[in-house]
Amino acid sequence: MKFEYILEWDYKKQFLSRKVEIDIVSLDPNDLIIKRITKSKNFYEYDLLNYLNLSATHGGIFIDVGTNIGNHSIFFGKFMADQVVCIEPSYRLHQVLERNLSVNKVKNSTLLKIGVGAEPGFAKLVFHPDDKEQTGMTQLSTEVKRTENVKLVEVKTLDSVVKEMKEKFPDLPVNLVKIDVEGMQMEVMEGFKETLENHKPQLVIEANSEEEQTELFEFLKPFGYEPIGQFCATPTFHLIIPEFHKISNIPKIGQKFSYNVQRVKRKIFGS
Repeated sequence: MKFEYILEWDYKKQFLSRKVEIDIVSLDPNDLIIKRITKSKNFYEYDLLNYLNLSATHGGIFIDVGTNIGNHSIFFGKFMADQVVCIEPSYRLHQVLERNLSVNKVKNSTLLKIGVGAEPGFAKLVFHPDDKEQTGMTQLSTEVKRTENVKLVEVKTLDSVVKEMKEKFPDLPVNLVKIDVEGMQMEVMEGFKETLENHKPQLVIEANSEEEQTELFEFLKPFGYEPIGQFCATPTFHLIIPEFHKISNIPKIGQKFSYNVQRVKRKIFGS
């Protein structure tokens, strides 16, 4: 699906009105993500992405855990990050993901074909029954029976991934981590404590139920994180350390693109 994304404002509050052609495909035209892209002629979850571009940190390393077909990574790589690390364990998606990154000229990207969890090891992929239409709902499971003949995926901790990236890009800070892992966010968190303590990245994390959200927020509270905004059909939260992170004010403009951002801003900041 080709569309023109209009970058109206950059994070320095400079008016651009610059059109950028984007080309994203999926495994199947009935996949939920590509259907939303086709209908809106815009990035999937574009309200979240527009908001992040105007208010969140820029530059450095962004880590996209659960990259899927690359929608968020393309946006991060083209408009926000010096380097974007794409983590996607599903072998079914790797070819189309590589294609999307290449066609959109996201050369500042590193693709890791692994899963992340509480500790290193191996896991099996558990696909949704309608996998072609729900590629974003694939899960990892460490419960592998000896009699099962399944393809195993390597699992690393996110802390170890960060160490690898810092060795590769020593001068770049780890500025933002997005996590969308279909209910496994707490397993990821357990292998992420060192990064939270030492690097303090801004976080964008999907947590569906109130129970998941409470558990996540309580886990992150000792590190100083607070949720400042909720986005998307499946609740996704932007979390920061208020005394450490700076959040930009969103320009007050009235066009349709900006209205979506302002609506989110009012929801977050009560303005």
